[in-house]
Amino acid sequence: MTRRLAGGFGLIEVMISIAISLIVILAVTGLYLTQKSAYTTQGALSVVQENARYLMRTMTHDLRLSGYRDVNASTTFTTNPAGSKLFIDALNDTGTNTSDALTLRFYGASDTSGAADRSIVDCLGNPIGRDTMVTQTYTVQTDPASLEPTLYCTVGANSAPLVTGVDSLQLLYVVDLDGGGTQFSYQPAGVADMSKVVSVLVSAVVRSSTVDNVKPATAPVFNHFGTQYAPGNTAPGNDAGSVFKPLNDGRLRKRVMFSVALRNRLD
Repeated sequence: MTRRLAGGFGLIEVMISIAISLIVILAVTGLYLTQKSAYTTQGALSVVQENARYLMRTMTHDLRLSGYRDVNASTTFTTNPAGSKLFIDALNDTGTNTSDALTLRFYGASDTSGAADRSIVDCLGNPIGRDTMVTQTYTVQTDPASLEPTLYCTVGANSAPLVTGVDSLQLLYVVDLDGGGTQFSYQPAGVADMSKVVSVLVSAVVRSSTVDNVKPATAPVFNHFGTQYAPGNTAPGNDAGSVFKPLNDGRLRKRVMFSVALRNRLD
């Protein structure tokens, strides 16, 4: 008679196969989670960068526009006793996270019929005519819908969100001390003589809406204007918002800084 040997796997072989399978599954899962985290981070970073660019573009455009008046306009800016143009004003540390507020004024433009030609619009998108002066104010407020700190622009009784995730907005004003363009000083609102401001230094911290990024070992500190202005990351008494210390919440944050000359003050 012919003997037949039983075929199959032994217990040890089965256990080795299971162990190898678990290692493969863990490797694949780890790779997936890493790729997902990188995708989420890149997406959040793209949004932060786009919001920062939009903030820079919008505020630069409107600061350059401040003080504009068509030569054919029938009205003019209110002037103080010295005759200076009062087309820029500001408040210090009044918004969310002690952010600053900025107010700009300018006139529009009209076609030959006198109607607004849409070449100049306010921050809400409304066309402004040649003889109409616009007063618009930038502030940082908490959006009641998203609960995110947001850059708002207000014209009259109307207000609209412009940029989401603006954690902190700070401004310094370059004051022409002697009126001759030889002596300048960087000063915050409440100290600066706004009738002598020739340029504005803007610093903003923009954050992501997601909190699932890797947290740094310590919470970041944003010294908006550097240690010469705020030594030891301690804000001066008249400008508390110049040093911003957010929570260590895993959000991506980016600080942008830019300077804009007031063209209609330098004429």
